[in-house]
Amino acid sequence: MNGQKKVFLTPLTGTATTDKEGVGTIRWEGNKCYKWVLYDDGTGNLDIVAGDVLVYKAINYKNSVVTADLTDADTLPVGAGIAVTTVTADQTYMWMQIKGPATLSLDPLGSSPGDGDRISAGATTGGTDKAAVIDPGANLTPIGTTIDDSAKEVALDCLF
Repeated sequence: MNGQKKVFLTPLTGTATTDKEGVGTIRWEGNKCYKWVLYDDGTGNLDIVAGDVLVYKAINYKNSVVTADLTDADTLPVGAGIAVTTVTADQTYMWMQIKGPATLSLDPLGSSPGDGDRISAGATTGGTDKAAVIDPGANLTPIGTTIDDSAKEVALDCLF
């Protein structure tokens, strides 16, 4: 992988208040791929934990700004990845997983998706605006495939 960064300043579960890696940097560890992004806790001031679904904040795909708050995403949210650590502060730089096997913090919603179904980022139930994994439906960008619905295991395949 010629030209790809190989030495990183932050561990995968590390966070920073400044951009230590270069926003948008891609990192491969075994069969998993990660992206260095800026987490914005959004209008709802949403804290996240490992396994939470993230979406690109409205018009910020090119700037690698993500959130778990669907209030601040585009009308049709673009799934960004899965958090790999807990974040409790706004404007935090962090790694998110974008490819490979992952475990979600929340069950995929409803009876569908089931094992082997494509998944997308969308609204949770219960009146919150926190992103969750749902059946893709029309016009939603797929983020991967459900491997084992009951164990919350997915195979991520998000946009770089």
